[in-house]
Amino acid sequence: MAGAETPCISAETPCMGAETPCMNICVVDPRSRLCVGCGRSLLEIERWPSLTSEERLRIMAMLPPRLEALRPKSPGPSGRT
Repeated sequence: MAGAETPCISAETPCMGAETPCMNICVVDPRSRLCVGCGRSLLEIERWPSLTSEERLRIMAMLPPRLEALRPKSPGPSGRT
């Protein structure tokens, strides 16, 4: 599916560093507009370097349910999702 994946960062703005949920899987889900690696929105990723530790922790607390929602649903016993 061409064009379905959008990179969230470039080589000029690496995501590695202290207090980051980045997993180096920088691909944006086209439906949710969230990074499938870390669960952050593009705006959160863009603002990350300027956020305080408290702001980062608040966002990081929201990531597990976001990532869970991004996971493919496994088919039920009948093979349907």
